[in-house]
Amino acid sequence: LMNLVTAVIVEGALEQGVKDREAKARYKQHIFKQMLPKMRWMFKTIDLNEDNRLTKKELLLSPEKIRLELEDYMHAGDESLEELFDLLDVDDSGEVDIDEFFDGIAKLVNSDAPVELIRVLKLLKIMRKQLGGIETRLGVTHDWE
Repeated sequence: LMNLVTAVIVEGALEQGVKDREAKARYKQHIFKQMLPKMRWMFKTIDLNEDNRLTKKELLLSPEKIRLELEDYMHAGDESLEELFDLLDVDDSGEVDIDEFFDGIAKLVNSDAPVELIRVLKLLKIMRKQLGGIETRLGVTHDWE
């Protein structure tokens, strides 16, 4: 009988945990939707030459208020704006368009993964790309995939 009672309590706790995670995700999405007008303003303010693309230089030259707010998304210190740019620049073009900007910030705001994990994944992607370039130049092939 005690096992049955324990099972019912554990099952209820697990269901509540799932509901809590779903509510947290909905709350994060709601907050992000409220942020969209401000994010659009931030993008336009940072885009000094008004070409609808941000460069790392433009990001670093942005007003202090915007820099501080963006650094909050990274939960980090001095180099966080450069890291943020690298995270947002998913195609490694050296420029971030408005879609990359929104998608990247949304990923940071809505993700349950810590920012550090997102950084590591981005670095891994860069390293794989660099390794592929080295292998191509050396004429190396492999059967890893």
